[in-house]
Amino acid sequence: MSTLLWSGDAATAAIRHMLGARLARAMGAAEDEMHAAIGTQGPPPSAPGDPPHMESQRLHDSLYIETDAAGLRALIGSTEEHAIYTEIGTDRMEARPWFLGSIIQTADDMARELAR
Repeated sequence: MSTLLWSGDAATAAIRHMLGARLARAMGAAEDEMHAAIGTQGPPPSAPGDPPHMESQRLHDSLYIETDAAGLRALIGSTEEHAIYTEIGTDRMEARPWFLGSIIQTADDMARELAR
């Protein structure tokens, strides 16, 4: 007679730990893409529809990632209030999207990192 050893809790913990580390690396790829998107030094100002050119490094330096490896959650954003306005535009400025496009651009790479 064979005996089956149940290690579900340990296996689940090991998988969550592994995925948590991969999540941090995957989000790093998105952050790198965002830095590249907004890293073109200005002047001149960027054209509407293009990512914003860097006139100071405030937007570039304001990006952050928070990962909760245990909960398999991540948050990426900017501490600069004007980040949202560059992304979606205002009634006085057309959008210079960079945030969502960077996520989309790296989605396949992020998925591959998680699936490794």
